[in-house]
Amino acid sequence: KGHEYRVYFTKDGEFELFVDGESYAVKRGREGEAAIVSGKFAKKKITIKSQENIVVGHVSDTLDYMQIPPAAEAIFGECSTVCYVEVFGDEGGDSVTELCTGSDYKGGSKTRTAGEKFTGKAQYRGEPCKWTAPDGAKIGGFSYADGDGGDSTAFIPSDYFAKVTPVPVDMEHVQLLTDQADTKCSISKADGSSLWSGTLKSQVDGIYQDEYKEKLTKGHVIKCDNPVAVYGDEKWNTAGDSE
Repeated sequence: KGHEYRVYFTKDGEFELFVDGESYAVKRGREGEAAIVSGKFAKKKITIKSQENIVVGHVSDTLDYMQIPPAAEAIFGECSTVCYVEVFGDEGGDSVTELCTGSDYKGGSKTRTAGEKFTGKAQYRGEPCKWTAPDGAKIGGFSYADGDGGDSTAFIPSDYFAKVTPVPVDMEHVQLLTDQADTKCSISKADGSSLWSGTLKSQVDGIYQDEYKEKLTKGHVIKCDNPVAVYGDEKWNTAGDSE
């Protein structure tokens, strides 16, 4: 019901969309064009393949738009209310390795069944995590239904981390995460004055985090000495539905 994938072509080319491993649609387009594939995709495993670089987004019931990063060997993020991590690739696999910043992971990473539903803490106030694919495979994952508006967020590879992150809309709070130890970050106002600074921390090696728990106004800027990912929760009923 109401599910569709929107694919933007960065140059002339085509893509193929698979549902549970079976070819569902092939679309061709020219540079700058977009193509839409619609269908009943709930509880289905969707794979999109292209020889060219493409930009992919997913729309659910016309209410929630989520950009989808490429599948990767490792992805990072934070689970809110409903989350999934799925394995892709010919090698396949039925589980992923999970490492989060909390004390439950002091003894090492854990195994999570691929494709199973799991939950975190509403409004992205839980523990940031790293998920690693089985050898020879890649994974993708996301969180949706954040607890106050159905917002969704994709889990991303570290290639998408950044040292400078502008705050695009008013936020209730932000969570910062990275895979590099001793990362120092600061938040400044639009006029350049300092608002906050800190060093990302963890109870395990390999993933580090910190949270700014106060409200942020659009135009604030987050700067770090190593690339980070920034998650947070907005005032959804006034700002829209993008995290």
